[in-house]
Amino acid sequence: MPSWMQKKALCQKIPMKTEQISGYLLLNKPSGITSNDALKIIKKKCGIKKMGHGGTLDPFATGLLFVVIGESTKFLPYIQIEPKGYTAILKLGIETDTLDSDGLVISQAPLVSFDDKKLNDICQGLLGKRSQLAPVYSAKKIDGERSYDLARRGLDVVRKNCQIEVYELRAEKIDDSTISFKTLCSSGTYVRVLGEEIAKELGCVGHLTSLDRYRLGDFHSQQSIDVDDIQTKAITPIQEAIAGSRIDLDDTQFKFINVGRPIKIINQNPGRYLVFYKNNFLGLCVLDGDLLKPERLNVL
Repeated sequence: MPSWMQKKALCQKIPMKTEQISGYLLLNKPSGITSNDALKIIKKKCGIKKMGHGGTLDPFATGLLFVVIGESTKFLPYIQIEPKGYTAILKLGIETDTLDSDGLVISQAPLVSFDDKKLNDICQGLLGKRSQLAPVYSAKKIDGERSYDLARRGLDVVRKNCQIEVYELRAEKIDDSTISFKTLCSSGTYVRVLGEEIAKELGCVGHLTSLDRYRLGDFHSQQSIDVDDIQTKAITPIQEAIAGSRIDLDDTQFKFINVGRPIKIINQNPGRYLVFYKNNFLGLCVLDGDLLKPERLNVL
């Protein structure tokens, strides 16, 4: 099915009440659309106007996308979506300008002889904290413009260094031209570049033909749903995605916190708390000494 027909089918609107819909869902993004395209599809399908996501996936990539809805978008910075887990297929002998199968071929090289032991040694050398050059086709900003926008206009792009950490990296030889690998890494890591680095260490070139994200923090792909299966019962209260202890307010405490005024709390450890009133999630507060101060609140 052509991509435009696929998007049209996915966007078929379903009836639902959207007043005060808030929370998050775990989306299984399909290949061929951007992360923002996926949000547009959900917005149109469900009639929801306010939405955001954490952890952009490239158009060719599939897998786990953390989507926040309604008032819950304000809590996205508090959601732990590290480390990130990916599986990928690396095709050797052909390099593309985007380092994936969406790009144009820019070079080719003869295949090289290698075994799984050599692959393992290369993977071990790429572990840990280090710098990584962002790809030319990336969302990194250069003088206020996205790197991929400059590249598409044919302008020279100076690749920027990113500080990353690769926690796990395992690779397996499928055949002389194909490697599958799995990695657990920090935000900011470009898995396309990991593929490029593996190919270079082998003395070859390469590009990714598939990339799937299976993990974001403690969230896993088994919990995700497809775009065409989206419905309100799939939306989970945002407080279930935020780590922290709970404090329940009485009527007087609520009146103060709800207008941005701190209250006194004793016998609690300092730190950030999830605050509730009459079993409704009010938001996040920080306990500094014995003063509980509002940090980010819902509208109740």
